[in-house]
Amino acid sequence: MGKFFQEFLNEAQAIARAHVAALQGNVLLSYKITPRQSTVKSLKSVYNMISISGDAAIIVPSSGMFSLAHAY
Repeated sequence: MGKFFQEFLNEAQAIARAHVAALQGNVLLSYKITPRQSTVKSLKSVYNMISISGDAAIIVPSSGMFSLAHAY
């Protein structure tokens, strides 16, 4: 179950990064993964449902420092 769960979390992180890119953001400030429903492990499949929420923004350099241009 450990390998499945690690791959599942990697996919969730990839989805969060892709959503930031779709919003034309360049940074994911934070995110939260909340489990919604799970079933017990069976011999053939495992079912998980999650909710992902977080904060995306556009960070641009300004005079050698970074400033927040826009937050979603």
